[in-house]
Amino acid sequence: MISFARSVLIRSMLVAPLACDRPADQHPDIPPAPVFRQVLARDLETYFARAESTPIHVTYELLREQPTITGIAYPKYYVWVQIRSGERLLRVGAVRLAAVNDTFEVIDFLPAAAINSDTSIVGSVFPAPLAADIIRRARAAPPVPKRGA
Repeated sequence: MISFARSVLIRSMLVAPLACDRPADQHPDIPPAPVFRQVLARDLETYFARAESTPIHVTYELLREQPTITGIAYPKYYVWVQIRSGERLLRVGAVRLAAVNDTFEVIDFLPAAAINSDTSIVGSVFPAPLAADIIRRARAAPPVPKRGA
């Protein structure tokens, strides 16, 4: 009799190569290249607009061009964002997203101020190779005015 943990391990060993052998731009959950950036911008704006009462604009920079694809999990992307309303900076920080059915879902957002308060939180959310860059960006980030100020 095979234990549950062992059966999961065996299944993941069989499925992982199938998920990882496919080029990232052909993964069924990742939006096609011609609309990738447009979809990413739209989904980031939709996510951050939920917390705002004014129109916003999100600028972002991919921290890694290719997704992280692990086994059968959704592909993950990592971006640095700035959210503005007009000229006013509302938020700045690092985002982890999952590509799901040709869209992006925000999994985590770490504001620069939180990163600067405790840099160890970066390693709990983002891949180790990105941690130093995220911490550097947080330290260089412009200050965000407190809400209501």
